[in-house]
Amino acid sequence: MEIKTVIQGSLNSTKKILKEVPFGIFLTDSNKIIHYLNKYALKISEYTTEDQLLGKPSEDFFTNCDATITDINQPSQNKSSECLFVKKSMQTLPIIKTEIKISIGTEDFYIESFTDISLQKKAEKILIQHKQILEKEIEKRSKELIHKNKILEKEIKKQKETEKNLKEAQSQLIQAEKLSSIGELAAGIAHEINNPLGYIISNTHTLERYLKKVVFFIEEEELKNNEKLQLIIKDILPIIKSNNEGLDQISKIVSSLKDFSRIDSIEKMEFADLNKLIKDTIIVARNRFKYIAKVQTQLKEIPLLYCNPSQINQVILNIIINAAQAIEELQMDEKGIIKIKTWNNCDNIFFSISNNGAYLPKEIQKEIFNPFFTTKDVGKGTGLGLNIAYDIISIKHNGKIKVKSIRGKYTTFTITLPIVKEIKEKKNE
Repeated sequence: MEIKTVIQGSLNSTKKILKEVPFGIFLTDSNKIIHYLNKYALKISEYTTEDQLLGKPSEDFFTNCDATITDINQPSQNKSSECLFVKKSMQTLPIIKTEIKISIGTEDFYIESFTDISLQKKAEKILIQHKQILEKEIEKRSKELIHKNKILEKEIKKQKETEKNLKEAQSQLIQAEKLSSIGELAAGIAHEINNPLGYIISNTHTLERYLKKVVFFIEEEELKNNEKLQLIIKDILPIIKSNNEGLDQISKIVSSLKDFSRIDSIEKMEFADLNKLIKDTIIVARNRFKYIAKVQTQLKEIPLLYCNPSQINQVILNIIINAAQAIEELQMDEKGIIKIKTWNNCDNIFFSISNNGAYLPKEIQKEIFNPFFTTKDVGKGTGLGLNIAYDIISIKHNGKIKVKSIRGKYTTFTITLPIVKEIKEKKNE
């Protein structure tokens, strides 16, 4: 039986379909001689008629075939590979070639199909180029990122140093304000100490004279029925009592001043009695307000406050001085009122300082805690007192400070400070 007759008999029903499929087909015998090709195979080969290809070895048209491409879905006798298809012009076209072995009678034949993958190759080439560009860009960006990261690390280090310096500067500023306040109050404190000291000295001189007279009377044995001696004896105990009161007053002033001006505890946090801090500050600041205002206190029993006592003292002093200045500004006929209250709830401790001095307009209330803001004449205020108070309460103690002013009534500063858990536990013990 001739091979052409076998092919025509076996493939007659599918020949038309194979002719029109969008990929090339060669039908070859066991020696790979082409006996049939479809329209697509003729087109990409650049030949004009089928006869120009029939009878030629199919291997003439395939070159550079790579290793077999396996497919688990294909029978084992099928194999695929990536090749270059050689055109009549000797130009090559990248293809995927698949061979299917079939047996017709006693003869073995191969259906060799091949698909143009030039677009896929171009796409792969473009992808490779883009990949290379992307890798270079990634490398470039990585280097930039590493460089920027190093700069950022330096900036962070610099920022930490700046924050450290700022913190030190703030501490120095608070201490400077404290020293400034103490300096401002020094003359008044000296006066407060001088008053009791004056009558102690006077009383001591009187006691000295009295004792000399007692010694004289003893020596002259004029003790009995001596009216002068009886008056001396009667005066001695009140004089000693007066001296003790003066010494006690001096002791309180010195103790309060000592606690208020502690420099060693500028950054130390500890448990403290807020009511005592208020009382100490009132004693220290007394001469600043005693001629222009009365201080009224409503200090309730409250938990210990976890704070920096030195800084809280500074806040209280700054607001009391501010209150005294507001009252002094009105030049009232009678003394003004400064009210200080303390109270607490489950979570916070509160204290407020009110005065019936000059009204604070809302536009000033908005600016009052800003650094260097002052309503006083040049040279009469630094504008740092309330800013330092705000910094101490809001930043260093995680609290709140607010001001409210009602015309003709009171201006009130209210401070809220958190109760730390350990403080509650200590109180319950």
